[in-house]
Amino acid sequence: MNRDDHRIEIHRLALCGGEDQLAVAVGRELAQRFLDTSRFRDVVTLVEDTRRVVDDPLMMAQEAEAHRLVGGLHRAHGLFREAHQQARNADISTRARILIGLGNICRNQDQLDQSVTHYRQALELYREDGDLTGQGIALNHIGRIHMRMGEHEEAAQHFDAALEVRRQAHDRRGEGVTLNNIGQLQRTLGHFDEAQERYEAALTIRREIGDRQGEAVSLNSLSSIHRKKGDFDAAFDASQRAAIISSEIGDKRGQAVAETSLGIARAEQGNLDEALEHHLAALAIRDSINDTRGVEISKREIAAIRANVEASGMAPPSDGEAP
Repeated sequence: MNRDDHRIEIHRLALCGGEDQLAVAVGRELAQRFLDTSRFRDVVTLVEDTRRVVDDPLMMAQEAEAHRLVGGLHRAHGLFREAHQQARNADISTRARILIGLGNICRNQDQLDQSVTHYRQALELYREDGDLTGQGIALNHIGRIHMRMGEHEEAAQHFDAALEVRRQAHDRRGEGVTLNNIGQLQRTLGHFDEAQERYEAALTIRREIGDRQGEAVSLNSLSSIHRKKGDFDAAFDASQRAAIISSEIGDKRGQAVAETSLGIARAEQGNLDEALEHHLAALAIRDSINDTRGVEISKREIAAIRANVEASGMAPPSDGEAP
């Protein structure tokens, strides 16, 4: 029996024996470990089993995060809101983590002002608590909002601050996240060599610690750099590896991102039939998880391919009925 199996058995026995505090403590630990290693289905099962006996706002937020990471935004939003209501008298760390979750959901739904408000509230709580890991999380998220709004200097400042505190806290997973975000910022600014360097550093860390979802993210990021440099075979290979990982861990949003990246790589090579297949696959996945923003992205990519075909006078790809 490995360590996880041993902890799962302790959690089960605690629930059966009415040891609610022990069940919650072990359940939180397991849920976070499962999140960190992309075992999202296991998170949902664990929390649902726990909630049949005892409710805990942090575990509820952990389940919400698992749903969010695989694209279940509606379910995630409901769970985060319920957790936030239950956590009014909870400890600082729990309240801050739930605020981060609410910020993530608002960001996913393009409610950027509301998102950054939640992140700043969380940052204040983490600073009050002296929690460096939490501060790194909040600073990183605020940087992402600035980057999305085109405020690149502010984004860089927050990413640098996040990287510093995450290294102080020896938060390797967080370091990988922020390095990848710095790479994204460098790519946005057209600094492709610097971006690739950051992406590769993030990928190395993520492989070392078993962060499979993060590994797929970094592979897709590297694919975008390979495309910018005209190395389409390397781009396709990186996204294909990302698609395999996302499928293995049940990350539907990650699968859709990888399929989109594969479609873009094939389109830039002039292989429009195969490009359309990948974009249609991404659209189907995004539609199945109600990822409205992702659906619009896929529809734009599909429309662009069809317009390209029409303009070139080529026979349209045989894609069946249009969605």
